[in-house]
Amino acid sequence: MVDKYTDISVQIEHYAKEISEKRMDFSKLRNTLKEQGTDQKDIAHIVKRVDKRAIRLDQLKGLHSRGKALFYGGIVAIVLGLLLPVISLFLSKGLSTWLISTPIIAGLGAIFLGRNDMRRY
Repeated sequence: MVDKYTDISVQIEHYAKEISEKRMDFSKLRNTLKEQGTDQKDIAHIVKRVDKRAIRLDQLKGLHSRGKALFYGGIVAIVLGLLLPVISLFLSKGLSTWLISTPIIAGLGAIFLGRNDMRRY
């Protein structure tokens, strides 16, 4: 719990995390602020900012999970790109260079995009 003398940005971040993690809802937030003696105008302002921040936190969680999927998908693509020449060698069918290098390049791109998305969180 955050007391009413704490900086407003700290309060907003705390309550946004609570709401994002479903440990608190907006009616409970309003009641908590009212119990702390916050006036109605400030309550409306804090609730509005908490709502925006909670939505952003949920978006960042989605980006983080998408980043993980891209990262691991990129690793799989690179492994496949490295296995293609070995399989091609054993089958004696000689694949073209672009067919071998494409999964490696795509895998590297997916890894970089995934790491970027994971770092946003």
